[in-house]
Amino acid sequence: MTLTDLREIILGNKRKLLIFGGILVVGVLALSFVYREVYPTATKSGGVPSFNLSATTGALGGILDSSKLPAVSFPTHAAIYEGTSLGVIMSEQEARALAKKFGLGGILSVATTPDGAVYTFVKGKETLMVSAEPREITYSRSNADGSGSLWGESQASQKAKEFLSSVGLTTSDLSVFGVQYLGDLQGRFSVVGEDKAKFVEVSFARLVGSLPLIGESPTEAAARVIFDPSGKIAFLTFDYPDTTFSKVADVPLLSLDAVLPQVNREGKVVLVRPEADVSKWALPALPVLTEFVPNEIELALVQPMNSKFLYPVYLLSGAGKMQGEDVFASLYLLAISQD
Repeated sequence: MTLTDLREIILGNKRKLLIFGGILVVGVLALSFVYREVYPTATKSGGVPSFNLSATTGALGGILDSSKLPAVSFPTHAAIYEGTSLGVIMSEQEARALAKKFGLGGILSVATTPDGAVYTFVKGKETLMVSAEPREITYSRSNADGSGSLWGESQASQKAKEFLSSVGLTTSDLSVFGVQYLGDLQGRFSVVGEDKAKFVEVSFARLVGSLPLIGESPTEAAARVIFDPSGKIAFLTFDYPDTTFSKVADVPLLSLDAVLPQVNREGKVVLVRPEADVSKWALPALPVLTEFVPNEIELALVQPMNSKFLYPVYLLSGAGKMQGEDVFASLYLLAISQD
């Protein structure tokens, strides 16, 4: 067949070819639309910005030994979520009702801040501060101490959940993120070994789509509950779930083998606690591990500072060294490409 013959066939069937071409284009566009609805992509044109962490998060500055990591099968894709504020504001009446559950019906002061009202209740050595918007509470007891033995990790975690529930704070979407032992409650909490501790702290992460949402630093948590040796609450913080999260993209996960080589440059430390026999050890502002031998790994989500988006990360936990001390630590690596 010559080019002239082919040209005559095309001209003779021009109408049929145009109709077929139109159907083909419509079909491709329809499939593309369905795919985007089911698996939207995380591109700049799609409105999802590049993942960007603050520069104040600690990292691994030494040796990584990944030989003890278990073989885990992860999904091939993970979701990126976008947070939307529910705009919920706590009224003075609700704050008073909450204070009564803590046994505080005493002095009330109201301070007005740029974010909204802050209600403060005081009874003896106990203080409860309730932020109206965003809804947050902080409880402290200045005479916290007492005799007795601190609870172990499992019992402290269970007791923390029970206390939160007893004062009407929901725990259904919370997951225990870490338990650590403290030497005192002054300034930045001093983390010590269990044998030297005066307090035990349980921190919680909020679950989003079955994955824990963790912060960018070791001081961020959805809730923290601290007990003294008598089993009484010494300090508590709780952030209400005033944000709803919706899936905006489904992106391919990088393999763990692909991200591990980046751990020294990209790893972010989010939990550190010394092992036993440490007399006193203050958490540095920029925690950096000199050695890290993780033996646990899971998928988690991170919400970068000043961002409304949540991104999947690999969360690694295990033994390490920091400031010359043996520690248990957790760090994470972004599980998706930044390109």
